[in-house]
Amino acid sequence: MDQLQHWVFPIASYGGFERAVVTAGGVSLKEIQKRDMRSKIVKNLFFAGEVIDLDGDTGGYNLQIAFSTGALAGEKAAEMLSRNSGNSNVGRSSS
Repeated sequence: MDQLQHWVFPIASYGGFERAVVTAGGVSLKEIQKRDMRSKIVKNLFFAGEVIDLDGDTGGYNLQIAFSTGALAGEKAAEMLSRNSGNSNVGRSSS
């Protein structure tokens, strides 16, 4: 875990502002519980990052959105699994 937390990614080059793009669209925020990033429609489905219809100006804001929503969704999904660890059907496919 320590290696992952301190993994360094050196930047070799970048494309400049004209190549800085962000995707828009995805799952509407109206369909997501913001306190845990869980779907309001599909049970036990969590969303994060660019699958969400949420974007900001270039300059790292979208990366922050991805990191923050990913951390929140992951934490809440893990809590849900921990609470339901006695239920063998949680998180498993029905097939």
